[in-house]
Amino acid sequence: MSFALGLGACFVAMVLLALAQKKQAALVLAAPVSRSAQLAARAAAALLIVASLWSGVDGYGAGVGSVLFCAWLCAAAWIVALFLSWRRSRGTR
Repeated sequence: MSFALGLGACFVAMVLLALAQKKQAALVLAAPVSRSAQLAARAAAALLIVASLWSGVDGYGAGVGSVLFCAWLCAAAWIVALFLSWRRSRGTR
């Protein structure tokens, strides 16, 4: 359960970080994101990233957990980047 929880938290954090930026949010949402919503998304993403790191270290120990956390972060960022580039290639602004 810890593996899926950590990966899911990283994925949601990366989506929130993408929504906190103007260009990436325009690819996903039709309306622009307000400044307060951007700050809230960044804060929530930071909390989820810390929670994911804690989940990995608590479940697998410091050495394996921190390496697993880096893998979760890379995998989540890769998925979000592929989705955003796919949306951009379709001509969606």
